[in-house]
Amino acid sequence: IHYRRSVERLEEMLGRKAFLSDLTRNSIVSLMAWLRDNRGNKPDTVNTSRKYLVAIWQWAFDCGITSRFPHVDKAVTPKRIPKAFTVNELERLMDACGRIRGETKGMRNSVLLKTVIALVMDTGVRAGELFSFRWEWIDWRGGWIHVPAEYRKRGEYDAEYGLLNDTLEWLKSFKKDSGPIFNCESVPGNYYDLWNQLLREAGIQVHRRNKTQCLRRTFATLIEAGGGHAPTALGVKVVEMVRKHYLDPSL
Repeated sequence: IHYRRSVERLEEMLGRKAFLSDLTRNSIVSLMAWLRDNRGNKPDTVNTSRKYLVAIWQWAFDCGITSRFPHVDKAVTPKRIPKAFTVNELERLMDACGRIRGETKGMRNSVLLKTVIALVMDTGVRAGELFSFRWEWIDWRGGWIHVPAEYRKRGEYDAEYGLLNDTLEWLKSFKKDSGPIFNCESVPGNYYDLWNQLLREAGIQVHRRNKTQCLRRTFATLIEAGGGHAPTALGVKVVEMVRKHYLDPSL
């Protein structure tokens, strides 16, 4: 979805269909300036488009499709203090799930969103890994979910995450023998719009810092506050990076 949106933004700026030959330093720098000046996008959003276009360009270079090596500097971004949800905000989010109507991939949106919150707060995983979760990976007796390396960032190591009894009981209320828990194997296209709807329903500001990644920061912050080791829980080797990007010092 991120790749598609980044290409669509490039096409919107160009006013025509984009081709691999459009992936040049000048075009991406121009797009970044256009997103900032014409769309009012923040540096982080600008850098997201840059990131995925450069990734496509890198793939084309690695495949020998283009001889130009991708190099485009990032937009300068202010370094913010990590923000996690408070316990009150988490409770409001869970309560608001029941008021979200409609379905996604045959799954009620209220169930989808409550499951997202429950699983991320138990595992701390990123959205991409979360939406790959399958029913057959759950050890119902042991209270674990085993995720093969192929479905994780970098694809290097398997992972096992403990699931709370409340989460297991919730999952049992709509469990299947096999297949994707969310009836899809990647982040659904309407997911971020659904999350924004949930934020509004819970009375929480709709802001990029309050997306699903904020649940991951909340997970890390609560682990650390409870005497645990957040880097280990997140599967991140660089302790300083966790402190800078995940731990909310106000909680």
